[in-house]
Order: sequence, then C-alpha cells, then structure tokens
Amino acid sequence: MRHLIDSGSRDTRPLTTMFTHRQAEVAQALRRGKANKIIAYELNLRESTVKVHIRNIMKKLKATNRTEVAYKVNDLFGEGALAQE
Repeated sequence: MRHLIDSGSRDTRPLTTMFTHRQAEVAQALRRGKANKIIAYELNLRESTVKVHIRNIMKKLKATNRTEVAYKVNDLFGEGALAQE
C-alpha cells in the first residue's frame, strides 16, 4: 500500500520510453476510459488496429484487462507522462 502513496517512486519518463508512439497514444486514451471505437476515430485508425495495440500494451504491462492497463500506466508513469508527450 505504501507504493501507492509514495509518488516519488513513479517513473517520470514519458510513455514512449516503454511503448511506441502509437501505443502511447492508445494507452493515454485507455487511461481516460475511452472505448475502442472512439480511440480509432480520434487517432484515424481502424478499430481492429486499436485492438492490436491494446493487446500489445497489455502484454508489455502483463495486464489482464483495460482497467489494469489504466491502473498500471498511472502507477508507473503518473500524471506527468501525459504532459511530457
């Protein structure tokens, strides 16, 4: 529980250090709770491409669902990851 409180342990590097640029954009959208169809529209991608990016993000984070991806991205990178992109 202490690691959740101690924000000093967060990595302040941008998301692109772990993900490709496109995966970072998709991860940010997931973090904001957007649906695949909305992400696809906003990034000018096909929904199937978004699903592939999400699957690859989940593998990298060893996450089992979208909510876990959002939690892990927040835990690893904090809010600063969005501003540094």
